Amino acid sequence: MNTLKEINTVLQSVLDMTEIARDEYLIVSSAAEYIAGLGTRFGDIDIVVTKKTFTRLQKNMFHWTTKDFAGQKIRVIRIGMVDIIELEDEKWLKAPRNQHAIYPILSDVYLIKWRIHIGREKDQLRAWQMIHKLTPKSLQQIDLEPRVIPGAVNQILFDLSNKLMELA
Repeated sequence: MNTLKEINTVLQSVLDMTEIARDEYLIVSSAAEYIAGLGTRFGDIDIVVTKKTFTRLQKNMFHWTTKDFAGQKIRVIRIGMVDIIELEDEKWLKAPRNQHAIYPILSDVYLIKWRIHIGREKDQLRAWQMIHKLTPKSLQQIDLEPRVIPGAVNQILFDLSNKLMELA
């Protein structure tokens, strides 16, 4: 899956089936980055919803599982290639949006902050890749401190340095 047409088809079907309104969800991660022009491919579509929306879906008999996400156990409903993720910190739904996108996604800076927030090594690397695509002015808005587990900072920085050198 790597086209806007595929996002339109797959996502719209899931939104119709679940009756999730536009103001109830936000596309995050690789599909959002693709829509914003910061990514070239994506595998699935991750959307985040409030606890209230997730509970409504659960009451409508949608099956959920638990996954590790940003160091926390979260509930996820998977429908085809769409993961509906229960959002613990609802501040993300109020974060600045990309006003030019046809779907609700975060602004470029907040797409990077989202990756940093998730905290996995691959997300930290993806954040650095996106940073290199932005202008110096937009970079001033980013807090570049990664979210990491205490004691792991040196290892993560070492691993990131190695991966960035491999990409160069």
